[in-house]
Order: sequence, then structure tokens, then C-alpha cells
Amino acid sequence: MRQRGRKSAARLSVVSIGIDAHRPEPPTHLTKPQAIIWRAIVADLPGGWITGAQEYLLAAYCRHVDTGDWLSKQIDGLDFKAVDLPRLSRLLGMRVRETGAMMSLATKMRLTQQARMHPRTAGRATSDENGGRKLWERRPWESD
Repeated sequence: MRQRGRKSAARLSVVSIGIDAHRPEPPTHLTKPQAIIWRAIVADLPGGWITGAQEYLLAAYCRHVDTGDWLSKQIDGLDFKAVDLPRLSRLLGMRVRETGAMMSLATKMRLTQQARMHPRTAGRATSDENGGRKLWERRPWESD
């Protein structure tokens, strides 16, 4: 339970130490590129974020990211002056499906910024980065 009222100086001087919880290793059935993607995602998340039940979702996500990268390389390697339009259409359609699957899994596992940050906090962070004068400080006849 939280303490009611103001916190004492002694309580404020105590630094809590976060102990890293379990960070799962990639399953052995993933390829090397997929395992690299797995490790990058797990390293970016707080310890214990991925539970045993979610490991299957994360493995599927890593496969979709790897396949999406492969499809993008195939599309980027095409000569657009002499491209086979039906092949290009199929490749683009496959990439769209892979991207949709990636987005769905990322949302389900709360990997996206939208799922991890309150909208007001995101808005404040964005406005702080823009710099310059605030909207109410600007005059319409002046240019920035």
C-alpha cells in the first residue's frame, strides 16, 4: 500500500534498485536473423515483460519481421524499368500482409509506443522536442 501524505526526507533518500527479472533466450527453432530480432526486442523491454505464454507470440513476431525484411529486399532489388507487374503486385501484397501481422502481434504484446505511453505524455514529449515558441506565444503576422 502507498503511504498517505508527504514523503519524509528519509524515504525520499532511499533509492530503489530494480532487479532484472527473467529475460528469455530465443527458442532454438528460430533462425539466426530471427534470434537477433528476438534479443533486440527482449533487451528493449523491462525484465519479466515476456512470459512463457507470450514467447510463442514473440517468436511469430520475429518470423514476420524477418519475412518482411526479406520481402523488402526482394522489392528493392527489382529493376522498376523492366519490372514484371504481376510479380511486383504479389510481393507488395505479401509485404502488406506481413506488416499487418507484425502490427497486430506488436499491439497484442504491447510493444508499440502507443501501448506503453499515455497519449498526454506522448503529446508533451513531442511538443518539448519541437522547441520554438508555444502556440499561444505566436502572433499570426510574425513568421518563425
